[in-house]
Amino acid sequence: MLLTVFPIPVPPAEHDLAPLLPLLPEWRREQALRFRHTFGQYACAKTWLLLLDLLARQTRCTLDELRTWPVAYNDYGKPFFPGHPDCCFSISHCRTALAVALDNRPVGVDVEHIRPAEDSLIARTMSSTEQAQIAADPAPERAFTALWTRKEAVLKLRGTGIIDDLHNVLTDTTGIHIDTHAHNTYIYSLAQTISNNSKQL
Repeated sequence: MLLTVFPIPVPPAEHDLAPLLPLLPEWRREQALRFRHTFGQYACAKTWLLLLDLLARQTRCTLDELRTWPVAYNDYGKPFFPGHPDCCFSISHCRTALAVALDNRPVGVDVEHIRPAEDSLIARTMSSTEQAQIAADPAPERAFTALWTRKEAVLKLRGTGIIDDLHNVLTDTTGIHIDTHAHNTYIYSLAQTISNNSKQL
């Protein structure tokens, strides 16, 4: 498994974006430029370049070769490489960090900026046990963010994206290992498929 977490200490500007665009496949460049604001454009571009770097390390393909790999989407909009089922990836970004994970089996990563959550959001997304855990934590905003990233990482691994019943996402995670890491301004979680034959790449 390969993982890159790329901190963003200051908001990117147009001069940060410009050098990235020529390095992208045409379809990804067009996708990036459809974002209205510079940050969205930058995040779309930079995360794909981070993914290409991980792919180059894992496959020994050149960046030029990797740019030609076709991309497809499942019914929930999750991207994948149809010609390379052993190259599973997940991409996430928030305003203070980008995260990209690559594995030879389904994987999910989510990174979120730490911020307070309204009680209504906590009630809509957390189980009663999780709500009690957040309320008892001396830093409830960090507790909420950690749980949220764990849920979204699992959903990304499963390939479903955000679903209606967020309360029970972590109730049954059989076959999934989740790691959560907290930093000053962001928290990320990585969900990996458990295999008895798993080897660190």
